[in-house]
Amino acid sequence: MKIYAQLIIFLSCLVLTEANVFTMPSFANKLPVSAKCQASLDRTEAKLKKVKAWSWQQNANGGQTPSGFSIESLNSSSESIYNGQNNPWKATRNKIVHIIVGEPGLNNVGNSPKFMESISQDIIFSCSDVVLIKFWLGYEWGPEVGLLQDGNVRVFKCLSEDNRNYGEGFPWGYDDCCC
Repeated sequence: MKIYAQLIIFLSCLVLTEANVFTMPSFANKLPVSAKCQASLDRTEAKLKKVKAWSWQQNANGGQTPSGFSIESLNSSSESIYNGQNNPWKATRNKIVHIIVGEPGLNNVGNSPKFMESISQDIIFSCSDVVLIKFWLGYEWGPEVGLLQDGNVRVFKCLSEDNRNYGEGFPWGYDDCCC
C-alpha cells in the first residue's frame, strides 16, 4: 500500500510538471524590452530565418553557438569600443543590440549592407533606447549600423586605426574596419 501511495504522489507530480511545461509560454529567448521592440526582434529573427542566417554558427572550439540577440548599455566600461562616448543620442538612446548571425546564410548578411540597414532601422525605430546594432559574423564583428545625427540609420563608414585619436574613440558614424 505504501508503494502505491508513493507511486500516486510521483505520478501526480509528473502530471503537474508536464502540464506546466506544455501550457506555460517559453520566454527563453525574450529580452526585457517593450512589446514594440520585441515585435521588431521577432521580425528580425524571421527575416534572418528566411535567408538561412538564424540557426547556429561554428565557434572556435568546434562547437555550435546558437543565433540570438543581446542588449548592452553603451555606458559600460567598453563604451569606447562602441563609440559610446561619442554617441550624440546619449541622453535618450544608450543601448546596443548584438545579433549573432547563423550559418549557412552568414555571408548573405555580411555582404549586404542594405539588408543590415533594413534590419537595424526596424530595431532602432521600434526600440526607443537602442542607437546601435552590431552583427557577429562567424569569427568577427561585422560593421556597426547606427542612428546618425540626421535621423537616418546607416552602416558606419570605415576609419582606420591610423586616423583615430586614442582616448577619444571614433567619431560617431565611423567604425574600425581596418585590417
